[in-house]
Amino acid sequence: MEITASTLELLTWVTARPRTYEDVVDAWKSNCPRYAVWDDAVTAGLVTGGRDGVALTEGGHAALGCARLSREQLHRARAEKEDAQDR
Repeated sequence: MEITASTLELLTWVTARPRTYEDVVDAWKSNCPRYAVWDDAVTAGLVTGGRDGVALTEGGHAALGCARLSREQLHRARAEKEDAQDR
C-alpha cells in the first residue's frame, strides 16, 4: 500500500495523544468511499483499535518513521544545495 499524505496525517494524529475509537470515528469519518483513511490504515495493518483505544501497529510506527526520515533527508538535501549555490 502506498502511504498517502492523508494516512501519514492520521498516523501523526493518533500518536499526538491517547485517542479513543470514538475520537477517530468523529474526526476521520467520511461518506466518500474514496476517502476512507481510517479504513485503509486498518486494512494495511498500520493502526489497531477498539473501544479501549487506538494505537499504531509496528507497521504504522515504521511507516511514520520512514516518512519522517524521508522529510529530514529532503530538507538536508535542499539545504546542501542552497549552500552549494551560495558558494
